[in-house]
Parts: sequence; C-alpha cells; structure tokens
Amino acid sequence: MKEIEVKILNVNKKEMQKKLEKLGAVKDFDGELKQIYYDIMDNHLRNCKKSLRLRKACNKTYLTFKHKLNTHKAKICDEFELEVSDFNKMHRILKEAGFEELKKADKYRTAYKLDKTHFELDTYPNEPTLLEIEAPNIKTIEKYVKLLGYTMNDAKAWSYAEILEHYASLKKKKIKKLKI
Repeated sequence: MKEIEVKILNVNKKEMQKKLEKLGAVKDFDGELKQIYYDIMDNHLRNCKKSLRLRKACNKTYLTFKHKLNTHKAKICDEFELEVSDFNKMHRILKEAGFEELKKADKYRTAYKLDKTHFELDTYPNEPTLLEIEAPNIKTIEKYVKLLGYTMNDAKAWSYAEILEHYASLKKKKIKKLKI
C-alpha cells in the first residue's frame, strides 16, 4: 500500500481539534503509542530509505515495514503493515533474528478521520505537537493543508528521525545563543 503524508510542526492541539471537528472529521483514537524502530548492522535499512517499526496502540500491536520512495511534496512510501498478537514476543523475535533496537519513540496521539484522510496530532515527550495528514493523493493533502490554514511550505515530507534532527538542531542553536 502507498502511504502519502505530510507533517505540520508546532500546532496548537486544541485549536487544531476544533478545526478538524468543524470540517466534520471524527475522532477515532486518543491514547499512547509505544514504538520501537529496528535496523540491521551499520544502519542498512535507514541507508536504503527503509524502516521497520513495532508499535503498540492500546491492546493492538503492529509490525510495519516502510520503503521511502519520494519526498518532493509529500513523503511517499510503500508500506506493509501486519497486526501481531504480542508486542513483547515480536520484539524478542526481531532481536533474536539479528535486528538491533535503533530507537524507542513513545508518543501521545489524537487521531481523526474524514473520508479517506487521516489527521494525527502527535506529541512526543518534550517536543511541540505536530499534525500529520495522510491521504490517498497529494491533491487531497494540499486541499486539507489549505483548509486548516497552512500552505504547502509549512508541510514537511519528513520522517520521525528527520523531525528529531530538526528539533535537536533548534535546541543547539538556542544553547549557542544563550552562551553568547
């Protein structure tokens, strides 16, 4: 399946929830996500623009493989996802198979759906809330970006790792300014 998405950083969660509800979006998830990203020795998957993630959301667990294809206007990936019965057992299987735990990434998500478009408000610890818009095509993403009061210049075709790098660089700049 193709995943087509953008992220808008630093959104006001309460205001965005009101905007989404005004558009007719329906909340379909509100809770914590526990995630672990894996790679093979020497970051083989990441170097090939691929990722492997184990995610637990409430009482469901998913194993997801992604291959990033394009990041021109949106992040476009081939995505394969499978529900598995046990988070801890799957984690152990991956470790025993030689996958290394690359990063844990717990977050709080409030998700909405409107037609075939998903809107996810994600808050990582110590980071501002971001909005992810996932739709069947870029034209639909552009439509909702505009309806929510943004432009495509605000929309990032970034992965989770790129978002973390962005926030880390902002923190470094802030620290440098404080030292001057």
